[in-house]
Amino acid sequence: MRQKELKTADWQRNLKIAWIGTFFTGASFSIVMPFMALYVEELGVKGAMVEWYAGLSVALSALASALVSPVWGRLADRYGRKPMMIRASMVMTFTMGGLAFVPNVFWMLFLRILNGLFAGYVPNATALIASQAPQQRSGYALGTLSTGLTAGVLIGPLLGGALSEAFGMRGTFLLVGLIL
Repeated sequence: MRQKELKTADWQRNLKIAWIGTFFTGASFSIVMPFMALYVEELGVKGAMVEWYAGLSVALSALASALVSPVWGRLADRYGRKPMMIRASMVMTFTMGGLAFVPNVFWMLFLRILNGLFAGYVPNATALIASQAPQQRSGYALGTLSTGLTAGVLIGPLLGGALSEAFGMRGTFLLVGLIL
């Protein structure tokens, strides 16, 4: 009986930790949306190209993530979900925080591509929780985990606007990197 209690506590603890991680991952994706075009402008881009580079920064990150996701999934099968979650978290810390120091839009795009190439926190968190939760609780566990990502994506733009007003755009990138 004691062994079963420990297992229950483990998956519930992991669900709480994964929820926090998916929340901050979702928030980090959307936190830059309110000011990305302004940041591109601050980096020296003028005219119609501002919107182009702002949109490109979001699209390239997502495209890079889509292209390498199967590779990270295969490595997660071999080495485990938790190491892949830690890897993704560490890289997000440096790529998001590093955006505060970029001298031009091309370095910004480079860091956004790196962010996408090394992404994978959310799918690995989902796979981890799905494999640990008891079958009769898997719907609850995965639904709860999903709320973390959704809440983060929803609150991100509001936080981004408020944080950039309080700390500036570069300060917001540093803060997001620190939180991640």
